[in-house]
Amino acid sequence: MLSLDSLFNGLKLIMNKKKSDVIYRKGFYRKSYIYIFAAILASNIIPLSDALAKISSSNHSIIQIVWARFFFFTIISSIFLLYTNSYVLLKPSGEKFLIFRGGALLISIFLFYSSLQFLPLASALSIWFIQPFILILLTNFFLGERVKLMVWVAILVGFFGVLVANKPEFTGFHWATFLAAGSGVAYAYFLFITRLASDGRTAVEVTYQTGIIGSIVCSILVVPFWSWPSLDTWILFLLIGCISALSHYLTVFAYSNESASKLAPLSYTELIGAAILGFIIFSDIPDLWSITGFLLIIISGVYLTLISPPE
Repeated sequence: MLSLDSLFNGLKLIMNKKKSDVIYRKGFYRKSYIYIFAAILASNIIPLSDALAKISSSNHSIIQIVWARFFFFTIISSIFLLYTNSYVLLKPSGEKFLIFRGGALLISIFLFYSSLQFLPLASALSIWFIQPFILILLTNFFLGERVKLMVWVAILVGFFGVLVANKPEFTGFHWATFLAAGSGVAYAYFLFITRLASDGRTAVEVTYQTGIIGSIVCSILVVPFWSWPSLDTWILFLLIGCISALSHYLTVFAYSNESASKLAPLSYTELIGAAILGFIIFSDIPDLWSITGFLLIIISGVYLTLISPPE
């Protein structure tokens, strides 16, 4: 027969379990916000790197700028590894996931920079932003990350905001469209591999291994196109590498801990960062269409961040 003491103890266990669940969920949401903030920050600082790369492209080839990005990217991340006494991690990894990941990022950057020689920036970016769709399809099919209908709606709203803000001029088909699309697909694959390759590794280690793969390949390819940079250009190259390394670190940190369906559409906020940068550097004032597009992107991001519950 059930005694009052047994009943009381049972209720106490239930209440303690509910309390621990509440604490766990609060902690989960708190950590989730950190990963979301990291993804947004990563997307919003990379336009500065792209702007510096565009300035450098007037005197140097694309492959040399890509080389500089990976070379200083690797130097910066190796300094962090040395600072943390992780000397053993400086050895290039032969793991296929890290090799494929570095190769995917190298291809994505090269294809996107190449597309800018033939397409307006707005058009190239609009095509490149197919990457959230590709990434979510990959994680859904291979990793089993379920995506709810309203999340897809929010992603479409964000992509529509990209089109409204960019006002791309698709007046006729250009073969360079495949370059921008290929860049988006390669970057989606890069983020997908991030989910696989970062297990048990620190974000700094993954960042370094990605950079060293790109550095080795680009150091070979750049030889026929090399032109000696001026001191000012070396400084630009260093800044490009520093910004890229920080953005990459934040991306790895975020995607290693949070689902792609929540983070991938936040890459649309890159347009907002680019607009702010354009206003500060070039005094470009966003028009009504751009502001409307930014609001749609923000609405999409807020929904995915605050309303969409974690799986």
